[in-house]
Amino acid sequence: GAAQLMGLEGEVPTGEVYKERVIGEYADGYLYVDAIRQVLLAKKGAPFHETSPMLYDITAVPTWQKTYTGLMKMYKAEVLGKFPVIQHFLFGPSLR
Repeated sequence: GAAQLMGLEGEVPTGEVYKERVIGEYADGYLYVDAIRQVLLAKKGAPFHETSPMLYDITAVPTWQKTYTGLMKMYKAEVLGKFPVIQHFLFGPSLR
């Protein structure tokens, strides 16, 4: 999702991605903004910074390039780096 937004900081500012104006205008076109919209819909009634502190902290990152890089590092460490997840991947006939 953040990869779609690289270079669009002027159009979709990283620090405003959770605000109604940005969500209303860009959620249908960008996966990251749509994911934020889904979080806000699921956690109505409380401030974004309280319900999703990690996502809120990510909004302080100045560029979408840095956001993308950070999310990819986190994905590699927290998902791909975990043995129980990787052991169930089918790698094809070359590794049988």
